[in-house]
Amino acid sequence: MQPYFFPYIGFFQLMDAADKIILYDYVHFIKNGWIKRNRILEKNKGDIWIQVPVSDASSNRKIYEVEIDAKSCWQKKIVNLLEYNYKNVPYYHEIMPYLWPIFNKQYTHLSELNFESIRVIKDLLEIQVVIEYGSQRFLDIEAQLLQHDSVLDAKSQRICKICEREQADTYINPIGGMELYDKEQFASRDITLLFLQTKDYSYKQATDTFIPHLSIIDVLCNCGIEKTKILLKNYQLI
Repeated sequence: MQPYFFPYIGFFQLMDAADKIILYDYVHFIKNGWIKRNRILEKNKGDIWIQVPVSDASSNRKIYEVEIDAKSCWQKKIVNLLEYNYKNVPYYHEIMPYLWPIFNKQYTHLSELNFESIRVIKDLLEIQVVIEYGSQRFLDIEAQLLQHDSVLDAKSQRICKICEREQADTYINPIGGMELYDKEQFASRDITLLFLQTKDYSYKQATDTFIPHLSIIDVLCNCGIEKTKILLKNYQLI
C-alpha cells in the first residue's frame, strides 16, 4: 500500500487483516490523491481538508522523492484546525498527546511523515502487523516492470512479484481493487487474492449527518482508543 496521510479506518483494517504490510513509495505521486492530504470534520458544517504543502508536486515524481515545503507552517496550521474542531469532542484529550509529537518533528520528505503517523496509530491501536517502510528492496522488480506496456498489467505484476519474494500465499487489497485485479490471474501464480470491504458503521460526530471515511483522526477523537479498536474489526474479506 502507498503511505497515505492519516488514512481512513479502512487502511488500518487492512493492516489488521494482514501479517505484513509494505508501505510502498516507489510509485507515482498523485497531486490530488491521499498522500499529502485527508479530510476531517469542521464542527457543525461538513468535511474539510488538512494537508501538507509540498515542493514540486509533479505527478512525474515518485512518492519517495516528494519533499515537504520547509518554508510553510503546516504543523501549526493543522494542530490549530484540530484543536478548533475537536477540542470539545469526547476523546480529544485522550488522543492528541499521541499525535502532537508527530507534528512537532521536522521532516524532509512527505513519506517520512506518513510512515511516522501510520506507525504511531498502528501502535496506539495495538495492530499486530509487521511494517516495512519504503521500497528500496524492490528496485530490481521496478526495473523489470518497465518492460510491460500496460499500466494495469504492471501493477498486477508488481504485486505478484513482491508476494513471491515475500513467500506470501495471500494478498489483501481494498475493495476498490475489484475493478483492477483478477483473482484468476493471481491464482495462476499460486496467490490467493482477497478484497477487504469495510462494513457499514457510524458514530456520533459534531454534525447532524454522519460523514464516513474521514481521516482516522476523526474516528479516534470521537470514539477513543477502545471503541476504535472495535470498529477496526468491522470488515469482511471477499
